[in-house]
Amino acid sequence: MTDRNALNCGNGRPFPFSSFAALICLTHAATLFAAAGEPTVRFDVMRVISCRDVTPAEFAEKEPQSKFVRAVFEVSSLVHGNEAELAENCYQITVPHRRLQIADYEPRTTGASPYAGNVVVEKRTEAADSLAFSMAGGWKYLAQVTGKGDSTSKDASVVKFEMLPPVESVAAGGTLQRGSAVYFKLRRTRQSLLEGSKQFAVTFRAPQAWRADYVHIHCEATRMTSPQVLSAPEVVVCGQGNYLVALYLEGDEESRSVATNFMDTALELGRVAVQRDRDIKRQNFPTVFHQFGAMVGAVEPKISENWLSDIMYMSRSEHLQRVTRQLPPEVRRAAQQYLAARDALCQLGSTR
Repeated sequence: MTDRNALNCGNGRPFPFSSFAALICLTHAATLFAAAGEPTVRFDVMRVISCRDVTPAEFAEKEPQSKFVRAVFEVSSLVHGNEAELAENCYQITVPHRRLQIADYEPRTTGASPYAGNVVVEKRTEAADSLAFSMAGGWKYLAQVTGKGDSTSKDASVVKFEMLPPVESVAAGGTLQRGSAVYFKLRRTRQSLLEGSKQFAVTFRAPQAWRADYVHIHCEATRMTSPQVLSAPEVVVCGQGNYLVALYLEGDEESRSVATNFMDTALELGRVAVQRDRDIKRQNFPTVFHQFGAMVGAVEPKISENWLSDIMYMSRSEHLQRVTRQLPPEVRRAAQQYLAARDALCQLGSTR
């Protein structure tokens, strides 16, 4: 079964999908809109990506049942508002059925400094010693003698040396879910911007017979609120998107065609789901009594609110068949076509 916690950017919470939100994600326009004046971010990802075989000759001799394939994911972000208010963008790429394992990825964790060179440190030390004295005496009928003196010495030393400049994290990357997912965090600094196109290269270890598959990509932009008197700064989501991306082996035209067909059926399912959303709600609650019962929690919907995400991401099961049967005819046909296209794609990714 597919891990539905795959799209969480490390926070342990799955992202819910409504029919409308799923279509928006599939059409590469998912965005959480913040209040007026605050920055918002839109993401976009290529639907189909080719993978190049990068298996070293020595590895092929030792491990003939496996190979390495490299995919380059290009993700674009468009910022509306002041980008300086953004804190970071987070990207997570997850292999749902774990047929592929993360072997390598770029960029790795890197840091940068706001200073052009080393930092010069200068320490000054001063020490001063002072001695003063005075005396008076004599005979009152003849003379009066007085004397005064002082002695002062001062030592000063200056030590000057260079230190490496402080470094702040610019990009961070790592694996999740026992190597079946990889994440990238890009932080905004004076030298690096978040807006625009970014490339993430991932090398997968795959079965030798592997020809095609698909991954989930989650994108999320956040900012930090200004600290208040009685509250600490909080993280606010400025935009996010969830995407299916099909992979195929470079030079394999059959696998490219199957991958493209898979993405076409996914987009069609999302379109039909939005178009027939009212029919689904009407089927769930056909009368006013059913609608009232749903409001007070006395009536459960026949079709789950998460039906679309179940179909998109869950493996075939009795639950999935039951969900599909309850859908309106047009939506059911689109769901069956999507599942058939996904099965065809998964067969190209199996070990057989």
